[in-house]
Amino acid sequence: MSSTATFTIGYVANIGQRRRQEDAYALEIRPRGLNAIQRKGALFVVADGVSGRGGGDVASSLAVNSIKQRYYSEPGNDVISALRSAFTFANNTVIQNSLASDKSGMATTAVCAVIRGDELYVAHVGDSRAYLMRGQELERLTQDHSFVAEQVANGLMTDEDARNSDRRNVITRSIGFKPRIEPDARFVKRLENQDRLLLCTDGLYDVLESHELASGLQNRTPQEAGEYLVDLALRNGSTDNMMAVIVEVQLSVYLDAVAGEESALSTVVISHTETQSSPEMEHLTPVAPTEQPEIADQRIINLSGRQPFEPLEMTTQHEDEVQKLQSERQQLTLELQTLDQQRQQIELRLKQAEERIRQLSE
Repeated sequence: MSSTATFTIGYVANIGQRRRQEDAYALEIRPRGLNAIQRKGALFVVADGVSGRGGGDVASSLAVNSIKQRYYSEPGNDVISALRSAFTFANNTVIQNSLASDKSGMATTAVCAVIRGDELYVAHVGDSRAYLMRGQELERLTQDHSFVAEQVANGLMTDEDARNSDRRNVITRSIGFKPRIEPDARFVKRLENQDRLLLCTDGLYDVLESHELASGLQNRTPQEAGEYLVDLALRNGSTDNMMAVIVEVQLSVYLDAVAGEESALSTVVISHTETQSSPEMEHLTPVAPTEQPEIADQRIINLSGRQPFEPLEMTTQHEDEVQKLQSERQQLTLELQTLDQQRQQIELRLKQAEERIRQLSE
């Protein structure tokens, strides 16, 4: 016996007070064929272009396209290995295009979820997050790769300090920043009926408490939940780009030997809201089964309002220069890491000194 998932999906984007949207997201709904579905499942991606470095919208668009392309082209059934390969491919793609264009230094976060049958996998770099809502319990599935998160983990900063820090948006891992990428990728758990998955950017969760997220995800359709959370974040003062993708899962069980094509390729319902328009809900009907791993249903959206960015072809005459620049960039990255470690040691010593002064003053 096997499980197959039917999805109801809502997604909402809001540009906030930024001049343009730098979040991009991809919804990859089922490759063609029962075997391909069982091997790869459905892929969901949210990417948040790093503002302040230039080209964040380009980086996020490149990342979601690269991740989906490599994930489904990877051979075998190992989801975690395929996700790591997809992140590496996306990182190389962004770096190469950054060096060969006027978008030097562009980078993006990314969080991915794969639902294969009743299995949930998550991978991410940066501070875009994944949550799972089961019943009335909200579980955070990712840990931020950020300066303040590391400070809290090392006991150098409290949660309250982190929320109020002017460095709370400084991330320590991203696609496009370093030549080598280290995504966190793992199997999370087996899903249950009516579980809800939330993928979102920091513009949303930064101004919402956990209980507000949990409340917003309940007793609403996925689309209504997304709209409610974005509206609440705006009322709470969010000024950043926001993205919320909410996936509700319905599971059905069937016998492998007599699996019905219709049950394995159930209708997917998707609706979304953007700042520019509000399309009607779409119903994606089942597709005829085939053993070729082509993509049956997908949604890839870049809300920057710009044309999709085409990867640049690397010419032979530029290869030597690109390699030299990559080497120089790697060396500078190592120097930056060393300085960051020294700074952390100094901050720790300073905090210890302040604590000792406080103790002696009491």
